[in-house]
Amino acid sequence: MKQKYSDRFLSIAEVCEMVGCSRSTVFRKEDVGDFPPRRKLGNQAGPRGRVVYLESEVLAWMHSRMPVQPPFLLPPRRGHEIHDA
Repeated sequence: MKQKYSDRFLSIAEVCEMVGCSRSTVFRKEDVGDFPPRRKLGNQAGPRGRVVYLESEVLAWMHSRMPVQPPFLLPPRRGHEIHDA
């Protein structure tokens, strides 16, 4: 069975909106290896070539930054408290 491929190209503006950082913060993190690298599309030389990020890499980076937390537990409802016997 063929696997469906659904990765999208994201512009820097889309990346900034997704991760909640400014362009300069994204570029700074990328420069020190703390963010997925940009990809240049096509053979266009010079500054006018289109540069994109892969959505799957950005999402993986976001998930790797999420803190591990214990599950959220609600306190017992009134009258349903647990009592030791």
